[in-house]
Formats: sequence, C-alpha cells, structure tokens
Amino acid sequence: MIQIVALSGINIHEYATDYSLDITRVESDNFFTAANGKEIRRLMGHKTVISCTLKKVPHAVAQQIAGIVKQNEFDLSYTTPLAITNKFRCTKYSPAPKNSDPREKNPLVTDKITWNISLTLESADIAADGGDGL
Repeated sequence: MIQIVALSGINIHEYATDYSLDITRVESDNFFTAANGKEIRRLMGHKTVISCTLKKVPHAVAQQIAGIVKQNEFDLSYTTPLAITNKFRCTKYSPAPKNSDPREKNPLVTDKITWNISLTLESADIAADGGDGL
C-alpha cells in the first residue's frame, strides 16, 4: 500500500480512497543480440505512475489541487514503502462536484461543495537509481 503524503505541500492522503503505484523499467532502444540469441538492452531507469481517487475534497483544497496539476511539473511525496519525493506531471485529471445545490444560480457560491477527483500522475523523469527505492 502506498501513501500519498503531499502534492506540492498539500496534504492529500486524508482524501485518498483508492490508489495504485506502477513502476516500470525503461530500457534503451539500442540493443545487441547475445550468442544465445537473447536481446540485451541497457536499463535506463524506471518510470512511476500513480493513479488515485480523492473523495470529499473541500472546495478550497480542490482549487489548490487544480492549480498544481495544471503545471508542467510539481513535487509529489509518497511511500513505496520508502519515503520518496519526485517531480511528477498530471496525465489525467477528472473532477466531479458533490453536494452542490442545483438551484444555486451564482457559480461563485461554493458553500458545502466537495469534490471527487481522479488523478493519474506520471514521474517527470526516469529514475536512474533503480526506480523509487525498489
């Protein structure tokens, strides 16, 4: 189980209800064929993808998250179980309002609105150290 601790300083683990961590090998396109016929590729590092669902996020926090994930890169702290902080980018952002009053005509009135947010976050760089502590 991973724990997403902070998204550029915002403590989001209290809203995370579902999350997954996927660390994949990134190999060079250059290779050679060994005498036994096996392709040998150089390991360049690892790429990390974190998918998570945040529920019942207060409107003010949801605004902060939206501002962060629209940036090209941002800091994300999480555990693998080692504590890791890396640069990430958002490849999927899906917010859905909850508890909003459909009769309210003024979009600036955000009383009691909470948000469910689905995120897919991908490491901005290839980790050359063996991949996020694995």
